[in-house]
Amino acid sequence: MSQYYDLGEQPLWNPSNGASHLFLSQVRLYEAELARVMTA
Repeated sequence: MSQYYDLGEQPLWNPSNGASHLFLSQVRLYEAELARVMTA
């Protein structure tokens, strides 16, 4: 199943599943770090 990243109706990126998984893993890491810094 393809992964699509859109901004409104504009498609931004349609990576392979492997690349999408790596990208989302990095986003989760940055979100966790940002949450940690913002609550400190």
